[in-house]
Amino acid sequence: KDGLMWLATDRGAVQWDGAQDYQVFNTLKNGLTTDIVQTLAEDEKGSIYLGTKYGLTIYDGRKFREVYSTDEDLLCIYDVLVDGDDIWLGTKDGVAKYEGGQLIRPANAGQFRNFVFHTCKRKDGLWFAYEDGLLHFDGTSFRHLTAKDGFTNGRTRSIVTGPDGHLWFGTNDGVFRWDGQKLINISEADGLMSNSVYSLAFDAQGALWVGQSKGICKVTFSEGAVQSVIRYGRDQGFLGLDCNANSILIDKNNVIWVGTSNGLVSYDPSLDKGEYFRPLTRITEIKMFSQTVNWNLFADSINASGLPLNLELPYDKNHLTFEFTGVSLTTPSSINYSYMLEGFDKEWSPITNSNDATYANLPPGNYVFKVRAGYGSEIWENAPVEFRFRVNPPFYRTTWFYLFCGLVAAGIAYSYYTIRRANVKITRQKGEIEQQKDVIEKKNREMLDSINYASTIQSAILPSDELWRQLLPNSFVLYMPKDIVSGDFYWLANREDEVFFAAVDCTGHGVPGALMSIIGANGLNQAVNEHGLSEPAEILSYLNESVNESLRKAERTDYVKDGMDIALCRLNPKTGLLRYAGVYNPLIHIRAGELTTYKADRIAIGSMESAGRSFTDHEIQLRPGDCIYIFSDGYADQFGGPGGKKLKSRPMLDKLLETSDLPISEQRNALQSFIMDWKGALEQVDDICVIGLRF
Repeated sequence: KDGLMWLATDRGAVQWDGAQDYQVFNTLKNGLTTDIVQTLAEDEKGSIYLGTKYGLTIYDGRKFREVYSTDEDLLCIYDVLVDGDDIWLGTKDGVAKYEGGQLIRPANAGQFRNFVFHTCKRKDGLWFAYEDGLLHFDGTSFRHLTAKDGFTNGRTRSIVTGPDGHLWFGTNDGVFRWDGQKLINISEADGLMSNSVYSLAFDAQGALWVGQSKGICKVTFSEGAVQSVIRYGRDQGFLGLDCNANSILIDKNNVIWVGTSNGLVSYDPSLDKGEYFRPLTRITEIKMFSQTVNWNLFADSINASGLPLNLELPYDKNHLTFEFTGVSLTTPSSINYSYMLEGFDKEWSPITNSNDATYANLPPGNYVFKVRAGYGSEIWENAPVEFRFRVNPPFYRTTWFYLFCGLVAAGIAYSYYTIRRANVKITRQKGEIEQQKDVIEKKNREMLDSINYASTIQSAILPSDELWRQLLPNSFVLYMPKDIVSGDFYWLANREDEVFFAAVDCTGHGVPGALMSIIGANGLNQAVNEHGLSEPAEILSYLNESVNESLRKAERTDYVKDGMDIALCRLNPKTGLLRYAGVYNPLIHIRAGELTTYKADRIAIGSMESAGRSFTDHEIQLRPGDCIYIFSDGYADQFGGPGGKKLKSRPMLDKLLETSDLPISEQRNALQSFIMDWKGALEQVDDICVIGLRF
């Protein structure tokens, strides 16, 4: 509204005047909960809505205000659409709205719980780019549209309304236009760089700009049909490479701005003179018998284009296919070619748009393959690209063979000597190969032994079953590492009449996660046993400082971006008083069939953003029969079921509520059986740790 440009980046939001002045808003300077900003929108009052990886932030020109939701799956936001007083959001778990100061799931939208990437407002309602097809909201209800409805299946990333009033959307199968009755597809076959489309936008002249993984395409039309497709990649000066989803802006001056994985790219069509130039011709590949070949077997070396140098072929390797291309920015679809094989062809081939030439049964001799590209008759004026090679004759047609026949006796003796030397060399090489094989196998055994020993070391930091039963007799631990060693671990300690226990999830799994788990367990033990800390929030603060100090993050700009999530409890078994503090991992309390969630702080242990931040204690007075559960995210993140989808938090909580009436020893078996049946034949995706306790 004020003429400034806003940029969403993974290091905060940027306000820019388009020239020299800019301002950065991030967690350190302005109190954002995260630096990962994924989308931006502005309302009529000039307030900026920032959709981030962890929620919605509203900037009124003076300060930032965070918007929270009891449904954590709505906090990862990919798109914001301001429709008057209605604020619509596309999230990783469906459609959401900002209403009454919080994020809610609209009525009738609960059944569509998957990625929503983009939103488009039209006269007939709202259209949403959905993980599988499209969603349409007519003002009353939602409808899911796929191939059976005349649309298309699969991921849809972008939706726009064209100058013709029709709906255009980008998918993994190219661009589609919907005229209300049928689909028209524009794909790689029509000139796009690939079929994967990330962004769409129309300029003032009605040209469609398509953001893709290796550049951007400009599609022009004539009488509703594709007229030309111009591709801009690295060779044409587009250095952004991968275009980000829904990140094309065309400003009032018709300058095109593109958000990419390599920064912000702008293109000013007024500076494009459209001058004619000849295409750049090059040979892209040479195949033998229509197959890709390792040319190192026949040539001295391979050049930067992947073509062999000083190629000499045996007489029976004489079936070659040359593939070539002509690069043009103006009319790439109009390029034609002409070629000849000097030493075989008597004249140039007729002009063709085919970009390959095959020669079979080439006789022995020296050859030069030549190809040139152009748009028409001027093709003859362009200098050709050349490739030289030789096909050697069979041995029985060479001079040395005849000499060999005259010296047969000496040749036999020489052959015997040569063969004997070759056998000695082969025997020596075979021994070297066997020795290298033994070394590799030994290294593999040593590596596996090291990992197994690391598992033994990690097991030593875990509390013993005997100690666990002694301190928490009416409880269970479900511990399922993904690999031999684990990034998840459980921890137990006691002091006087109080018991401390925790479920911890370190970054990653396997060996890196196991190393982090040792740092975490050591920090917890020091906090309780050496420093005498008793409040869970104080213990987490000490653990946070300990992890940062262990990884020396404050002294480095290239700090290790590792940390841990944790749920930590302190229980007095006599009085039933429990205090809890957590980071990303909540505590579940079930009493008389009612489930209560105590939310964790969203400040990762060991992150740079957590420096100097405090944590929150929660106090619960347990009653006989109450059950509490703490866990890592591995259980809810497991893929499986009929559709191979992620389990997610809600089904897990339902399962905890269902099994809470069982004896505590049977609850563990029920949870383990459920997750194994859900996983089926799929691979376990993360470490799993669940702790349950009945008072």
